[in-house]
Amino acid sequence: MNNLQNLKEEELASMAMQIESLAEQKSEKDLYLALGNALYDSGIVLDEHGAVSLDAFDFFDSKQLNLSKSFDFVSDPTPLDKEASKTNGKKFWERFKDELRGFICEDAKIKAYMNDQHKLRECIAAALKLIFKVLGLLPWNPVVKFIASLVAALIVKTGFEAYCNIA
Repeated sequence: MNNLQNLKEEELASMAMQIESLAEQKSEKDLYLALGNALYDSGIVLDEHGAVSLDAFDFFDSKQLNLSKSFDFVSDPTPLDKEASKTNGKKFWERFKDELRGFICEDAKIKAYMNDQHKLRECIAAALKLIFKVLGLLPWNPVVKFIASLVAALIVKTGFEAYCNIA
């Protein structure tokens, strides 16, 4: 199983390059939509208090995995409504952006990269590790990596300097 220590620098560099491109090509609304869909596909939602829940789709009966319910959810080809996806993606971003800011903006490596505009990819790669850590996600599957990448793309879209100076 892949964990943060097993994330190779080459993989982070590749993800950073793709995140930079994604942030340039997609609007914030597009990023929120994709984030909402990825969260939905993973069974990750925020409750009304902002707490992350993994059992939102009744995969569990009395804290025990219900394979029949899980099968029904996973095999359903009906996508989440686009507006609901955008709302969920934005809600997730709003929930975590302030918490992430404290970690990302205080990181010495990221501060050093922010002073050199030619080091954006290195800044993104350093931020990715922190994003995985703060979100409590392990980069063991492509959807989880995609979720972290979308969060990084939203930071890049804002700009690291602007993100770190937002009050």
